[in-house]
Amino acid sequence: MKHACRLAAVLGVAFLLVPGLFGCIQLEVGTVLFPDGSGKLVMSIGIEKAMLKMAGQGHENPMESFSDPRKLAQNNEGIVAWSEPKTTEDGEWMRMTVTGYFEDIRKVKLYNDKDEEEGEEGEEESRQVGLSFEYRPEGEGGTLTVRDDLFKDVQEKFSGGLPEGEDDEAAKAMAEKMMEMMKPLLKGFKMGITFTVPGEIAEASGVASKKDRTASITMDGDMMIALMNKSEDAKKKMEALGVAERKIVWKKNATTAAESEAFKRELADAKVKWKEILEKAEKDTEEDE
Repeated sequence: MKHACRLAAVLGVAFLLVPGLFGCIQLEVGTVLFPDGSGKLVMSIGIEKAMLKMAGQGHENPMESFSDPRKLAQNNEGIVAWSEPKTTEDGEWMRMTVTGYFEDIRKVKLYNDKDEEEGEEGEEESRQVGLSFEYRPEGEGGTLTVRDDLFKDVQEKFSGGLPEGEDDEAAKAMAEKMMEMMKPLLKGFKMGITFTVPGEIAEASGVASKKDRTASITMDGDMMIALMNKSEDAKKKMEALGVAERKIVWKKNATTAAESEAFKRELADAKVKWKEILEKAEKDTEEDE
């Protein structure tokens, strides 16, 4: 599978994975919305240290897309500032977290990366919107509509099950062998996506669960294996998550004035620091030339 998941590409994390390292990725993405339409997008990627070692053996280091401010600034609109990435170690995992800030979620658009196999022609066509939002305040509450193709790759690559051959016994044996090979490779894979809105959620569609003000989508290696096994339950779950539009409705905003003011200060500080980060990156580039 070329990308760990389409979500990674959508969010501008343009890393390519070598075969067999799909399970070495853990991805968490959280969108936080305030009543005035501002908010932030917090992304955290965890990668097994063994995979990072391969970055020195001719493979691209996935962390670079998070750590390079110029790459963070690509493939999106409406993000007015990015934080400086924070790196932590967790046993066999290396984790990096970065936050993108927006002033109006309705202006946020995250584009799919251009596929190298498409060549250089049709570059504008390749900049397809992979994630966008519509926010509509309604009375004391509101509705957040999320449009995405976050699970398109997963559906295409896994929902069909393992390959079948003309010889049923041979196909079965091959499928079992492939399954055993894939299980350890998918063991560590985990993906979590959350949307936190200003009030307690009354209705939500296209998500796995909702609690208080947060709607969540989760996926892990076990679900991938179940899809490959053609599990009807896993297939139904994926179909429910694979919708092109998700809606989250709340009836009354619960965000306090103090919380809103605190975020306004956080956003203002982030914009100042982002400008400094970009200026430093530009200066470093000039010195290297």
